[in-house]
Amino acid sequence: MNKIIFINEYIFHLLHSLAHRSYFWDAMIGFVANHIDIFVFALVVGFLMVHHHANRPSNKPFFSGQSYREMLLIITSVLIAWAFVELLKMFFAAPRPFLWVEGLEPLFLYGGNDSFPSGHATVFAALASGVWLYHRRIGVVLGLFAFMIGLARIIAGVHFPVDIVFGWFFGLSVPIAVQLLVYRFKEKDSPTTPVR
Repeated sequence: MNKIIFINEYIFHLLHSLAHRSYFWDAMIGFVANHIDIFVFALVVGFLMVHHHANRPSNKPFFSGQSYREMLLIITSVLIAWAFVELLKMFFAAPRPFLWVEGLEPLFLYGGNDSFPSGHATVFAALASGVWLYHRRIGVVLGLFAFMIGLARIIAGVHFPVDIVFGWFFGLSVPIAVQLLVYRFKEKDSPTTPVR
């Protein structure tokens, strides 16, 4: 256990040392860590709205039935992952790095005793995993966003690496579990075939 704590803190200090290098760099890290989420959500919604558009007659609605089903399952997965992590946060009540490490100066203040596991890492990993189950390429792109957001939040000083890694784990796991339930309780022609 002591070794895990040592590795966690060592990696945190290594990554957080990348902060406070320049105004532009800090602003970029802050944007990725705390503000890029709306653009990622817009990317997902926009993609799900138009990905079948070329095959759809012009008099049909913008969303197809498959788009609605995909979006429902993805949103459900993200909400379940988020709710589960919020419960864990209340149970663990782990302090953020800037409350734990003396003299630490984060790039921005966020939260308090709610560091473990990371809600951002969980939500964006769940989003990436949920989309990947249907659309491999865009899922990989969203996975890269989830990775960048998690890394940026460590550099910014608002999460430890262990918070992010567990968040990614929960986020990746929940959509897969939801899909397994869908396979179990729905007919064979359920819309789970990946579209490449």
